[in-house]
Amino acid sequence: MNRVLRANRASAALIIGLVFAAMAQLLLPPVASAAEKRIYTFAVLPQRPPAAMHTLWAPLVERLERELDISIKLRFYEGMASFEDGLKRGDGDFAFSTPPQMVLARKSQNYIPLVRGTRELAGVLFVRKDSPIQKVEDLKNTEVSFVGERNLCSVVTRHSLSRHQTDLNLVPLYSGSTANVFKNVLLGKTPAGASLDVEVEKAPPEISSQLRTIMTTPKVAPHPVSAHPRVSRKLREQLKAVLLKLPGESSGKELLKQVGIGETVPADYARDYRPLETLGSAP
Repeated sequence: MNRVLRANRASAALIIGLVFAAMAQLLLPPVASAAEKRIYTFAVLPQRPPAAMHTLWAPLVERLERELDISIKLRFYEGMASFEDGLKRGDGDFAFSTPPQMVLARKSQNYIPLVRGTRELAGVLFVRKDSPIQKVEDLKNTEVSFVGERNLCSVVTRHSLSRHQTDLNLVPLYSGSTANVFKNVLLGKTPAGASLDVEVEKAPPEISSQLRTIMTTPKVAPHPVSAHPRVSRKLREQLKAVLLKLPGESSGKELLKQVGIGETVPADYARDYRPLETLGSAP
């Protein structure tokens, strides 16, 4: 009889224990599974307001997530200074930046360029077509419109100007956008302006036909997609492979065109961006 009672009590205790264990599983927060996806961050150069940038970049990032079976969170910035501070801190696992910012990212966090566009870029200095200014020397002691202090066109153009002649004494006017640079020159607010050659080519005929280029800088490699070294080599190579194959399909080509990358080729820091280390900060 005692044995029966002891057995029943043991069974009851086991059942109660199982019930409490089941309740604990329901009440306690779930333990993260090793299979759950890590969230990677993708820091993007601020070329437009964050909402507009999200619209442009989200489709490409969604494609990368599907292809690589990872989660990616886009990170946008209000201005160049905050974006560059983020690069210095290594904010992004991946980043899309200007070539001079690639140099900054390399020096501060050892970012690794993965791919870039095929179209090399040059800065152009232009005036109104009917301007009496014929050469760079004619701009001495005058204002020149630039997009911003850290934009690629500004950096390469001012660097070329500083090497061209040291006593031009130009006064930079930072206009905030290429459209504003065009407007400043066409309306006579400044005698000259600077932009990338591709921006002048894309401008409507009613704008481009009224401009005359007086200086073109040497070409530089375009904006790269890079990765922080904390990203595994395997994932870096996988993401690189996806970005290289996308131009081969119509939908992928459109995704890259939408974010301003276009046709892609492998990027190499020594070949493509190390020469820009001599630019330093714009004069």
